[in-house]
Amino acid sequence: MIFDINEGNVKWVVQNLNSACGNGQFSTAEVLVGLAQFTGAMIVTLAETPVSGFQVAETLGNEVKNSMVAGYTAKGYNMKPSA
Repeated sequence: MIFDINEGNVKWVVQNLNSACGNGQFSTAEVLVGLAQFTGAMIVTLAETPVSGFQVAETLGNEVKNSMVAGYTAKGYNMKPSA
């Protein structure tokens, strides 16, 4: 599956989720669990086979990891792989 990603739309979703957590509308845990359940349901809906679905899940997992590396680097942690 190939998707055309509009980065502006992604930014909007992230900002609104941050706002929902920040104003107390939802807890961070509620958002994370909700996103996980929504993501799983969307993958099953969009991916034609379990193999392609798990490939999408792996790609999304890598995106989460990349975001974490960027975030921890911004906080001052050395996130470069050790040799």
